Amino acid sequence: MRPAEWAATTAELGQAHAAHGDADQAVALYRAAPEELDGNREEWARIAFNLSLALAQSGAYAEAERRVRAALPVLRAEPARHRKALATLGDYAFEAARMGAGGRGVRGRA
Repeated sequence: MRPAEWAATTAELGQAHAAHGDADQAVALYRAAPEELDGNREEWARIAFNLSLALAQSGAYAEAERRVRAALPVLRAEPARHRKALATLGDYAFEAARMGAGGRGVRGRA
């Protein structure tokens, strides 16, 4: 299996775990996806974005912020293709600000 296919499969498993409330397993799976995806920056950004949401759900806010900040330039480069991810980020930022440092955010996925 090529690295990009393996990364996509691993990320899909991460999404399934996150959807069932198992943020820790989702984080482990997203982290297992390789950083280099045959130059596919959009897939890398999607995985990094979903990892950031799972990290936030598990309480690792600082790492979640670092991951999403790394993915943001790629997501913003083509906003029409990443509308859902950018909207989820906006929702999360609003909710986190409203709830303070203990905010848990939203559970959307890219």
